Amino acid sequence: MLRDAEVACYPAVMSRKRMGLLPITHPSIQKLNTFVIAIADTDTTFTYLDGSSTTGYLDILPPQLMVERARLIGYKEADKWVDLSQIGRSQIKGMVNVAVGPDGTLTGTRIAKYLGQYASGVRRAFQAAKDSTAYIRELESSENIKVTAFHTENIETFSLEVFEEVKFEKQATVNDNFIYINPLVFMHVSKNKFLEAERKLPIELPYAEEYGLTTMLTLPEGYTIDEMPKPMSISTEDKSAICTYNIQVVGEKVMLRYTFRSNKLLFLSTEYPFVKAFWESLVEKNNEMLVLKKI
Repeated sequence: MLRDAEVACYPAVMSRKRMGLLPITHPSIQKLNTFVIAIADTDTTFTYLDGSSTTGYLDILPPQLMVERARLIGYKEADKWVDLSQIGRSQIKGMVNVAVGPDGTLTGTRIAKYLGQYASGVRRAFQAAKDSTAYIRELESSENIKVTAFHTENIETFSLEVFEEVKFEKQATVNDNFIYINPLVFMHVSKNKFLEAERKLPIELPYAEEYGLTTMLTLPEGYTIDEMPKPMSISTEDKSAICTYNIQVVGEKVMLRYTFRSNKLLFLSTEYPFVKAFWESLVEKNNEMLVLKKI
């Protein structure tokens, strides 16, 4: 179809990640099990498209197809190897504004923009739900909130990003004269996925990602800050994954800026200890609480 429209394109044949890498030294057509389309952007660059994906976009392929080694067929009368492992950009940018009530009720708004694989994930969840009401109920359950208003854009269209605005209520923990609040409100990670003491196989992550969240909490009258998490900046040994957690008091508000970036997809088993330590610190920080005390 693209060629009929005079768009230069080529099949990029491959082996899905779960089926193993394509061999270089002994080519075999039996190792090929799928392909995507490489659209010639310029004479030397390409944009990739998987026509079977109903939630993706240009350069947003299912992670199983984001392989290190795919082969262009018929490119300038000579085949060519291409790396699809880090095409596209997967990112969340979020902003949360919350007013804290003296009874521990959090009332606020979350505005988020999802790009790349994150946008694809939101679309998959929306398609899997029976209807928009079921999708909202699942959101309430997963985030432990009550949704009072919901608005989204591009969730059912072919586009790079999905926009979402959620107005919500959430109950913080109240104990006597203290209110315990997670200043993130919406945690990035709650549990460590690397629990084994040792690992013999490499770690393979599906795609590079970025996560950014800013929260602004307005404190209730008659309360003061008793305990507050400390700012933090951590990274893996090779700096391939970085997280910063900057929190400060601004007048009657607490502002938190949280950023996470990971751009390495394969870690050897010898690198496992520092990967495990990084995620342990990340989860610990995600679970820290802001404690307010009644004056």
